[in-house]
Amino acid sequence: MGEQLGGNKGGPSSTNYLKELLFKLNVMDLGYSGNKFTWARGRWDKASIKSRLDRGVANISWQLAYPRATITHLGAIKSDHALILMDTNPSDSFAHIPFRFEIVWLRDDRCSAVIEDAWKGKVSGSEFIKLYEKKAATREALRKWNKEVFGHCQDKINSLLKKIKEVQDRQPSHENGLLENDLQAELSEWLLRSEVVWRQKSRELWLKLGDKNSNILICPPSFTGEEII
Repeated sequence: MGEQLGGNKGGPSSTNYLKELLFKLNVMDLGYSGNKFTWARGRWDKASIKSRLDRGVANISWQLAYPRATITHLGAIKSDHALILMDTNPSDSFAHIPFRFEIVWLRDDRCSAVIEDAWKGKVSGSEFIKLYEKKAATREALRKWNKEVFGHCQDKINSLLKKIKEVQDRQPSHENGLLENDLQAELSEWLLRSEVVWRQKSRELWLKLGDKNSNILICPPSFTGEEII
């Protein structure tokens, strides 16, 4: 794993108890920034053996709740162990968010219209420039539409729940029954959309962390959030 300097590292067939424990507990290493090692035998500047003993781990539910959490290895102060700092909401971190096609868009008939309108925009230049500009315009149009339609998914669900309760509190009637059926159908659709959104997000998170901890995590064989533009 490259997490030890000096000393007996064991052969390739040696049992990795840490890896087995993480798998058994269904948690993943959160990674780190800073010095690779967190423990040294003796003085840090002269230590013949250094190792990454201390680390942060979490299950998928916690990582979904704190997707921007970071682990930083600080310096060792009068100790053979380095301090570890966890920040669940770092203010200075920046990560480029690539454009990804959201599966939930396919459940809305307006998606194709958004793409067609953006693609019809007039651009000038070479064929390559035209293609680049049309792709960029389509990407931004989809991002804007996604924020407007799906950015408040939970608010929509809460609003429908409130309307259903109001109808159920009224006197029973044929009209109220039809209205409740329509609201229930709309609620079912938005609940399904919310499930699709979070299912895709969870797979993206597993893939992202799997790339960083390939010795610990085996990623799913398929990934539905592929970048298409």
